[in-house]
Amino acid sequence: MNKNNNNTPQMRFKEFKNTGEWQEKYLWQVTIWDKKFKGVDPKKQENTIKYYYYLADELKKLIREKGTVKILTTNKTNFFTNEEEVKYTLTEGEIICIPWGGNPIIQYYKGKFITSDNRIATSKDINILNNKFLYYTLINQLKLISSFYRGIGIKHPNMSQVIDMNILLPSIPEQQKIAEVLSTADELIDAERRKLEALKK
Repeated sequence: MNKNNNNTPQMRFKEFKNTGEWQEKYLWQVTIWDKKFKGVDPKKQENTIKYYYYLADELKKLIREKGTVKILTTNKTNFFTNEEEVKYTLTEGEIICIPWGGNPIIQYYKGKFITSDNRIATSKDINILNNKFLYYTLINQLKLISSFYRGIGIKHPNMSQVIDMNILLPSIPEQQKIAEVLSTADELIDAERRKLEALKK
């Protein structure tokens, strides 16, 4: 695959900014997070959604081949577990998360899940912000988010900087359209990657 291809989802996201009217919002204005963050004005985080956080070693023991509950680690993985084993700690929803420690990545999931120590966000109002659109917005801002990670050894994000990021929002129909286009592009890229991996094997 050509690494210089400008038709990636991230590059195509930028193209949409040239069309229609976009309104500017701070991230804290349109999202709810899993914790109240240090150094953040309480008015910016009037509500939170609490989750149960597993340790990495605990999650490893819960991996099941035919599980139906997503295990959200702090890396991009495709692990699942059985609902019966985690029925008191699972959550169902549509979320975006970034790792509390380590390398910054953006993950999206919709459905039943359990999580390790991720910082988790969801839209305050899906009539204003589409969660899948938020996912692609944050991917497009990954370099900036990476600059908010600090520390010696394992780095952690400065969440006061993260939630103060500016994001641009078109109308909900446009957000949905953009998310669908980029999601289709992701699927095609993943399919090509799987083909290449199969050929290597």
